[in-house]
Amino acid sequence: MRNKTPSETSKCIYCLTESPRSAFNKEHVLHKSFGGFQKALTLTCEVCESCNQYFGENIDRILGRDSFEALLRLRYGIKPSEEYSDIPYKRLTITIPEGQGDWTGVKVVYQPPSIHLLPQLGFPLKDTGDYAYLTLPEIEKGIQLNNLNVDNGCEVKIISNTKEEYQKLISFLNKIDIPLGTTKEFTPVKSDDGKLHVRVEFIVE
Repeated sequence: MRNKTPSETSKCIYCLTESPRSAFNKEHVLHKSFGGFQKALTLTCEVCESCNQYFGENIDRILGRDSFEALLRLRYGIKPSEEYSDIPYKRLTITIPEGQGDWTGVKVVYQPPSIHLLPQLGFPLKDTGDYAYLTLPEIEKGIQLNNLNVDNGCEVKIISNTKEEYQKLISFLNKIDIPLGTTKEFTPVKSDDGKLHVRVEFIVE
């Protein structure tokens, strides 16, 4: 049996597995989702397909689509605005900050050139009286209200954009046996400069 030549196999710099070069593909050190760079370093036979896929799905995809950098990509046109729905908002949350009356704590999404409301329910907390908001996707995933110390006897706020969203939120309240109570009009958001200021939070796991 003849010895293997360097041209036939390579060792992955991450998992240290030696494999045929056909099992390797290009690894962009600076991911393409953040734009093109002249003379950007590209690895060709240093990262195996398995590791490349793992880091792409668990690091690159998160940074490019579900992070503060994802918002910057939209702002500066690196990501087309019509693809805004590609941001999953699992680790990234955008909320209206304190001082905005009934709207304080409400979660929104960035849809260039403006922001829009997410369908959600606001539950008053027993300790502070502040409202904790749960979006429809969070509710559908089975988030537990018991962990939020919710006051079930107080008014629940409902925010929806369509009749279908509204019915889903109402169905959830009926399921957990929380009465709808009386409805209430939200007061307008106040802003001295005519702009809506938001708070952006990003969870790093």
